[in-house]
Amino acid sequence: AYVEIHNKMELNHTYIVHSPIEEDYLITIDEMMKENVLGEFIVPMEVATIGKQVVRIRTNKKIEPYSIIRLNR
Repeated sequence: AYVEIHNKMELNHTYIVHSPIEEDYLITIDEMMKENVLGEFIVPMEVATIGKQVVRIRTNKKIEPYSIIRLNR
């Protein structure tokens, strides 16, 4: 699964996923913003592709709907 971060967002912030993330599925921070929370995952920076506006993070953890994703180094 991939989590897409724009450079205006910072690592170590907490974001929320409102839909399941499948393999190679990209989700933006705007799509992640929700209030209801059912679980929490730490997403390791195993792979980070840094462009002008996007950092892409890959994790093999399963991300459930409404999970918090805390992005940290």
